[in-house]
Amino acid sequence: MMNPPAQNKFGRRGDTDSPRGVQTGKLSRLFVALIFASFTLSEQAQAVNPPADGGYPGGNTAEGQLALGSLTTGTYNNGLGLYSLLSLTTGSFNTANGAAALLSNTADQNTATGTGALLLNSTGAGNTASGTFALFNNTTGNGNIGLGASAGINLTTGNNNIEIGNVGIAGESNTIRIGDPAIHDAIFMAGITAMTPEAPNQAMLVDPVSGQLGSADITSFGVVSTSLENTAVGVQALVSNTGAYNTATGFQALFSNTDAENNTAVGAEALLNNTGPNNTAVGAGALFSNQGDVNNSSGAFNNAVGANSLFFNTTGASNNALGESALLSNVAGSDNTAIGDVALENNDSTSTGLGSFNTAVGAGALFSNIDGNSNNAVGVNALASNTNGLYNNAVGFEALGANTTGFANVALGDLAGQDVITANNVICIGASVTGADVSNSCYIGSIFGQTSSGGAAVFINSNGKLRHGNLLPTL
Repeated sequence: MMNPPAQNKFGRRGDTDSPRGVQTGKLSRLFVALIFASFTLSEQAQAVNPPADGGYPGGNTAEGQLALGSLTTGTYNNGLGLYSLLSLTTGSFNTANGAAALLSNTADQNTATGTGALLLNSTGAGNTASGTFALFNNTTGNGNIGLGASAGINLTTGNNNIEIGNVGIAGESNTIRIGDPAIHDAIFMAGITAMTPEAPNQAMLVDPVSGQLGSADITSFGVVSTSLENTAVGVQALVSNTGAYNTATGFQALFSNTDAENNTAVGAEALLNNTGPNNTAVGAGALFSNQGDVNNSSGAFNNAVGANSLFFNTTGASNNALGESALLSNVAGSDNTAIGDVALENNDSTSTGLGSFNTAVGAGALFSNIDGNSNNAVGVNALASNTNGLYNNAVGFEALGANTTGFANVALGDLAGQDVITANNVICIGASVTGADVSNSCYIGSIFGQTSSGGAAVFINSNGKLRHGNLLPTL
């Protein structure tokens, strides 16, 4: 029967199977080998004299077998522990506290605390290692800091690294690593709450995958009241702003706004490219492309409520869009009103600006309109197929729903005018009065075949005027 693995005082198994444990085991064997090799040194080797027992000339201190064992002219060195600073001859201002700490060192201004800390360091200077085998493999690297057992153990020649509880990466320089991502998953830091940063300041960003830190301007975070009565809430909201009386809430809301004023953006990337004044956008991507000019009315006085509403609008003015993707494709069209999801969605998609003065109320109303203008559609999918038709009026579910280029048509009632496609001046009154694709025609429901017990005849003259009476009208 196999014996269970040895456990430490915390009840955990030994870490010899982990990468860090295997590495530490190898280092331990290397350390022992180096210690035995050092016994071959002659007992008459140059060293502090008498043998290490405290303070010595030149401000040096040595305690431990062959501590500072090769020193000649070096000054202000401190070696405490077996073979600490053993190879040092002329170096100065070094401190080694631990067996074989800085054993191979010949340079200046290194500090090592812990068994085997900075053991292989030869000419690297200005290094600080605290922990067993910390910065063990560093040889010529300068200005490195390792804090913790085996901290920075992978560093060899890199410079100016800070490794706290991290083994580091060979060859890197000017890098700070805190903690081991395979072990540590939370950070708590005292003294940073309820602090008010002073401008200008940078705020810290953290890559959620790699853990790498970065920074961004403090005004890109949280709730920030800027000068000139502006308010920005969200990362990079109003980041380029110099204008006044703007309000931006959401990621990159009013991102490109510079000197335009009186804009309100609520939603991620709402009014992102805006440069025009007096716009209101509510919803992700609402008025996303709006630009305009602060010196005229282009790209101004627009109101968009709904995700991607008026998304492509740049110079169109005085448009009102309420609903998801309402007036989405409008670029330069002006004075349009769209209420309902995808109402007037394709309006002015050719950027001619001809698609203006349209009113669409109902989901899908005037959905396909491109260059048609002065149309009125009230009802779901009313005038939904209209592309270039003008001066049409449709009231009711899918009223004039098939009309494409016809103009001056009137349909009143659900499904009224369904057969009108390209004809002009067609009137259809009544639910399901489909009419026909014949210009200058009129269709009225609930009349044909009906009888009346009284009343007067109705006459229509060449001008389309109605009259009634007992006599025929004068021709």
